[in-house]
Amino acid sequence: MTRRTLLIGSVAALLAGVGLWQLGQGAWIYVKARLAQRLLQRAWARTLRGGGHW
Repeated sequence: MTRRTLLIGSVAALLAGVGLWQLGQGAWIYVKARLAQRLLQRAWARTLRGGGHW
């Protein structure tokens, strides 16, 4: 394996890793948004039923 091939492979692996990291971050934001929406809906339903927040 030549030095150039090793460098290209390393850069490709690094870029793939960064890409996977970014996909993971995007998925985490989506999960947090879905969870926040559910928590808000539960809190609003409790408020409408007359329950306090404490």
